[in-house]
Parts: sequence; structure tokens; C-alpha cells
Amino acid sequence: MKEEEVRKITNDFRALQAHVSKWEDAERMLAKTLDKFGRIDMLVSNAGVLPAGHDGTKLAVMEIAEDGRNSVIDTNLNGPFDYAKALSASMMAQRSSKIVNLRSSRAFSGLVASVPYAPVKTGVFCMLCRSCQGTWSR
Repeated sequence: MKEEEVRKITNDFRALQAHVSKWEDAERMLAKTLDKFGRIDMLVSNAGVLPAGHDGTKLAVMEIAEDGRNSVIDTNLNGPFDYAKALSASMMAQRSSKIVNLRSSRAFSGLVASVPYAPVKTGVFCMLCRSCQGTWSR
């Protein structure tokens, strides 16, 4: 949704630009959001990338370079983890916040073009949805 479309609904928002794979962006977004609103009610993790060739084609596992694999891991796994970590203390103190981690059905498939996407999205589900919920629900 574009900023102009949101303004038609409410003026009580803040548009921030960040790169999901950068820890310092997570900390900066947390600080700016808490400064403006005083609380964060929900985090939605929706970022996802696939390694692609220079022409945008999907790559088979033997064609994926290390930087392509690392980009998928940094964006699809480390990003949601970093944002959840940055927000968890504030959200736990509120006792009413939610974290929604979106994943694809490809997380459980073995499609050729899903490597390393599928295992990383499965990691988000296992790490953030299952393993961390015990800590966050205390």
C-alpha cells in the first residue's frame, strides 16, 4: 500500500524505509516507531527473496552463488529474527502485542527453484513461530 493510500484512511502512521536484512535498520525502526506511537502492537514479517539469474530467471541449486544464498538467508531468516529480537522486550512489556510471520507453501516443498528459499522459510516457522513463542508468552 502506498503512503497516499494510507493517508486516505488515517494520518496516524509513520512511513519508514529499512532493509530487512540489516540489524541497525531494525533498531532504528523500533526507536522511531516507539518515539512516535509509544508502543508497537503488531509486527508483520513478509519479506522474501529468491536467488535469481541476471535476467530474472529462477536458478537450480548448482547455479546459486554464495552471495545469492546469503541474500536469501539474510532477508528471509535473519531479517524476521532480527526484527522480532529488536521488538521483543517492548512487546513483552505490553503483554498484548502480536508477531505475524508469513511464509509460503514452498516452505514445505522441494521445488527446484525453491533452494534455499524452502529451508529458510521452514526455519522462520520453526524458530520464530514455535521455538520463541514459549519465551514470548511468559
